[in-house]
Amino acid sequence: MTAQRHLFRVLATLALLASQAVHAHAQRVSTAVVPQTITVGDVFHAAVRVELPAGAEAAFPDTLALPSDDIETTARVRVQVDTAATGRTVTALYALTAWRANEDIQLPDLVFTVRDASGGVSTVTASFPPFRLSSVLPADTAGIEPKPAKDVWGPSRLWWPILLAIAVLLVLALLAWYLWRRRRPREVVEAVPAGVPPRQHALELLAHARAAGYVERGELKRFYTEVTVALRGYLEAIEPPLGADLTTGELALHARLRGAPPVLLELIRILGRADLVKFARARTTPAEAYADLEAARRWVEQHDAVSPRTSGVEVAA
Repeated sequence: MTAQRHLFRVLATLALLASQAVHAHAQRVSTAVVPQTITVGDVFHAAVRVELPAGAEAAFPDTLALPSDDIETTARVRVQVDTAATGRTVTALYALTAWRANEDIQLPDLVFTVRDASGGVSTVTASFPPFRLSSVLPADTAGIEPKPAKDVWGPSRLWWPILLAIAVLLVLALLAWYLWRRRRPREVVEAVPAGVPPRQHALELLAHARAAGYVERGELKRFYTEVTVALRGYLEAIEPPLGADLTTGELALHARLRGAPPVLLELIRILGRADLVKFARARTTPAEAYADLEAARRWVEQHDAVSPRTSGVEVAA
């Protein structure tokens, strides 16, 4: 019953198109694509209707010459003939299926032959109206655009820009470290006055750090700065290669790499505590501050060199 209703709609459509028929000799031809709404995957029909005079016959090809795989033939042509006293009406139905939605589709022209009652043969060309194929999916109302495909990491990836960027970053990091090292503050070393022994001058500076009352006033940074100046000045005087040009960290690295004697290690310990207070704002008690001052005083009094003259270990820079 469904097929019969569909065929009835096809014939009705062709009847409505009779006013738009194309004349070719004595026959009248009309075409249609039905149903009116066609969706992806549905079977629809391309129909040709030709009105022939008495004794004439029409011959149709089995299939349409379809232009691409987007349209497929689902069955051979189906021909229906209606005979009347004045002639006959021949209808050819081509069952098709289309797969590309949301596009205007134009079927190829159909070429068929007509043989009249006297045996003469004529060729007739029929053109189908264009139609639009609807999608089976609902309309997209979200307006979401899919993201493009992401690149993959693999042998086909272009690596040299990434490696170049890494190399540039390394160079910039080394340059920043070099500039920071050039601009960082160095330990201030007070020159030993002429005619004053270095040990005496260092002990006088340490005594001034105690007498100035820095610890009592909570000025620990200033206190440890004077202790550092005294120790650095004395070290500069007795061992110039280990003078103020080396930071405490560099002295410690020098000690680890060269196997420095305990004499230098004790000095590094005192300078390290002073750096924590000066630069890291480490907390310390007055008792600890004066203990560091006493350790610095003993170091100055007990050592007049950290070189091979007394230790037997080479520590020259």
